[in-house]
Amino acid sequence: MQPVEIPRWARRTWSFLKVLLGASGVAIVSSLLKIPSLVVSFFQWAIIGPVTPQQTLKVSTVGQIIIIVALVAVVGLGLWLFDNWGKNSGLLLGEAGQLFDAIATRGSEYLVHDVQMHVEITDDLSIRGTSEYTVEALDSEVHAIAATRGSSDVACVGIDTVQFNARLVQGPGDLHTVVALNDPNQKKYLVFFDPPLKPSEKRRIRTSHCWPGSAKKTLGADDWDRNEWSWPPRCKAAVNSVTLSIRHPADGRRYETRASSQPTVGGETPTGWSGTFTNVVPGTGIALRTRRAP
Repeated sequence: MQPVEIPRWARRTWSFLKVLLGASGVAIVSSLLKIPSLVVSFFQWAIIGPVTPQQTLKVSTVGQIIIIVALVAVVGLGLWLFDNWGKNSGLLLGEAGQLFDAIATRGSEYLVHDVQMHVEITDDLSIRGTSEYTVEALDSEVHAIAATRGSSDVACVGIDTVQFNARLVQGPGDLHTVVALNDPNQKKYLVFFDPPLKPSEKRRIRTSHCWPGSAKKTLGADDWDRNEWSWPPRCKAAVNSVTLSIRHPADGRRYETRASSQPTVGGETPTGWSGTFTNVVPGTGIALRTRRAP
């Protein structure tokens, strides 16, 4: 499921429309039910006690309008406060970042198996990446995992430009993605399992993203562009197999890729580079450096 960040102006417009519609509805209903007259009668009863029909105050049309406006204002303010309370206390704002840190550092432990990661450097030097791996819960349920995408060289302001997507390729249920950080050089996501993984249950997920212009360093000869991957510390044991591959731009130039550590098997391919690493310890980073050959 691909997360979409709704623009602030659209959220505020929708909030205003909800308040306006709600308040208008209250005004219409109160007018039909003669609530203004009932309100006056209630306050009259509270102040001077029960009255006879002859003693009941007459409410003019202007008075009814004033009471309706007051009711609309009170209800509208209440709706606005409720709407903003829900946003400010909801997951989709600041607390998502705190939850990201909690899950990344103190969340349920799990195992990761059979990782396959592929990077394509497009002709316009953007990075398109896909990752596929199996997550296995251990002694407790796993509700969510954390994912980070970024570039230290090229900023990307819009969250929708990254096109992060997470979906299940094996196992029951669905995935729901929440944006936890939208920094120009780093995007953080929480990927929730629906339903959560039960102990010893396995599900295989696939993520994809795009970072425009991230490989611009390869324009210069002998200037290395670096792509690095690491696995979170909540992964309990070593990852049995990690396969990394990179596809060079099909622009007629010659490129070369080198790994930060020697893979168990692999090396240069006709279109790029591919290698498999075994027993990768959680927290270990594996980097691939690519450059246009001089």
